[in-house]
Amino acid sequence: MEETFLSIVIPAYNESHRIAKSLEEIIEYLEKKIFSSEIIVVDDGSTDDTVRIVEEKFRGNNVRVIRNGRNRGKGYTVRNGMLAAKGKYILFADADNATPINELNRLLRELEEEDIDFVYGIRLIRREGGFLKNLIRKFIGRGFLFLAHAIVLREFVYDTQCGFKCFRREAARKIFERALIESGVFDVEIFFLAEKLALKGTPVPVHWRHMPGSTINIYKCIIGDPFSMMRIKMNDMTGKYER
Repeated sequence: MEETFLSIVIPAYNESHRIAKSLEEIIEYLEKKIFSSEIIVVDDGSTDDTVRIVEEKFRGNNVRVIRNGRNRGKGYTVRNGMLAAKGKYILFADADNATPINELNRLLRELEEEDIDFVYGIRLIRREGGFLKNLIRKFIGRGFLFLAHAIVLREFVYDTQCGFKCFRREAARKIFERALIESGVFDVEIFFLAEKLALKGTPVPVHWRHMPGSTINIYKCIIGDPFSMMRIKMNDMTGKYER
């Protein structure tokens, strides 16, 4: 059986307002490529029509749906999809396509040409709306990055939270078989586990645009994220990442 070249994992929670447009853009991109591919939409217990839209509109486009059954969190959702993926390379991308899918060209080029295990997008080229929202977003983002390095990470990471990361399948399995964090802090855990396993990751600048309609609760994150980061350290200290 021919190996699948690329898997794209899309975590989705109540994304009925934009999942169709995002998948159309991804499928259009993939149709221009000569390599084999699959798209995995992992539904995190959506209460809207996300699953129905994907299954009815995109059947027959190498698109499949995995259901968590109930809302578990983005970390669990991404892990579920990454471990089910069959591709030589596995990308996970946010359902809003905040980073346009054609930016994947940059990531695949790095993986094909360099001796590295994964590539992660860094949002250096941004299109955001509103001065005040932009200022608040930057403040929260930099505060999060500071905490991630103060509590968890030893090696510097330019942008932990960009939802556009691509892995060689072997590296993906090593990381996600060990991952435990179910919340949005799972990105920090990815980099921590990569350090621990001596896996090499490279940043690649990507275009990024702010997309309205996020299901993330900012205030809940501000309160909960530091505790999730401390949990990563506790997991390590108690040997939970040893496999």
